[in-house]
Amino acid sequence: MTTVTRLDRLRQRVLLVLALRGVLLAAGVSAGLMLVHAGLAVFAGVIVLLLSLRALAPARSKVQVALWAESTQPNLRYALVSVAEGRSSTAIEAQIADMNWWAIPQRALWRTLAMPAAIALLGALGWLVIPRIAEGARTSATIGASARIAASPTGDPLASVRIDVAPPAYSRLPGREINDPTTVEALVGSALMVRGTGDGHGVHALLDSAERSVGTTTDGWNVRLAMPVRATVLTLRAAGRRDRLMALVPVIDGVPAVTLLLPARDTIVRLPRGRIALTARARDDLGLRDGWFDVVVSSGSGENFT
Repeated sequence: MTTVTRLDRLRQRVLLVLALRGVLLAAGVSAGLMLVHAGLAVFAGVIVLLLSLRALAPARSKVQVALWAESTQPNLRYALVSVAEGRSSTAIEAQIADMNWWAIPQRALWRTLAMPAAIALLGALGWLVIPRIAEGARTSATIGASARIAASPTGDPLASVRIDVAPPAYSRLPGREINDPTTVEALVGSALMVRGTGDGHGVHALLDSAERSVGTTTDGWNVRLAMPVRATVLTLRAAGRRDRLMALVPVIDGVPAVTLLLPARDTIVRLPRGRIALTARARDDLGLRDGWFDVVVSSGSGENFT
């Protein structure tokens, strides 16, 4: 199989994985918001899908796919890009043939589906499980008046739960308080303080299956967490009480998008003198602190350069 054929197949798989990511993210968001409002869920799902599919545009370029593949294996030294641009040669083909270059990008590609799949799964579980939990709570609330008095909420340490969210300082986002949440979305690394009233000595907190320390105060109990990098479930337990489940959904800080404006195209300067104007535009979802240009000084020509 030629390098061009393998590159074409990799490009097709990149398009497929990007499309799958968009569908999974849209499905997860829609399923999660379906508990709040059906119309909002459909609207948000469509918006997420359209934004995700915008990433398909660069992936249609064979050169862009080759650049991405080379970023996972710098020792290719732009050999794939040369093939993608139609500047192949026997020497380049021999250099590429000595490497199993297509395996590493494909593994990296499929791994990018992990987080969207987790979000879709959590959204589906929330849509299916939470209404049943709510229905069970409504059913238990229909017991007689004397039984309700005997089971006063003040004796249940899980009756009311509050989470204080403190985003990372660099984000400059304000902290917030969430009362009785079923889902908590926050930047990765945000400090989470889960609080409850009542006797906390019998309260247990599990993040997935790992036990977390529960602190007690004069007026209740608390659990300190950091928003993990992967979506997970926090389970709160107390003897004789119904478990409380909360989905922790991390929000990934987006990588800044940088566009080089000047020079507008590849430029060759034969003699090293004069001035070269460099202009770039950078954008970020939260904000930018600083920016800089990296200048790489090289010598040689063709495939033989340092």
